[in-house]
Amino acid sequence: MELENLTPHKITIIGADGEVMCEIAPSGSIARAASIIVDDGEVNGIPIVRTSYGLVEGLPAPIDGIMYIVSSLTATAARRSGRTTEDLLIPGRMVRDEEGVILGCQALSRA
Repeated sequence: MELENLTPHKITIIGADGEVMCEIAPSGSIARAASIIVDDGEVNGIPIVRTSYGLVEGLPAPIDGIMYIVSSLTATAARRSGRTTEDLLIPGRMVRDEEGVILGCQALSRA
């Protein structure tokens, strides 16, 4: 099975022993949910906005033998638009350092 990373970030898969198993480079194409941002008032002089997400942009049609790695937001938007998500994966079981910085993930999760 071919994995195509449609995020702008390298995906680092970390084994149970803490060692890097593999890295999946970005493909150069990015799938994302279109966003609409509207003003929604203010609190203590700080602007508040509301963001809603629409159609997915940059997500290829399903192709046998290829699974796409996307963000959870993109996968959710794709599902809401009626697309089958059998070919979509998202990073799962995140691994963080002691400051909370993401180092990678231990698995890919079905969307």
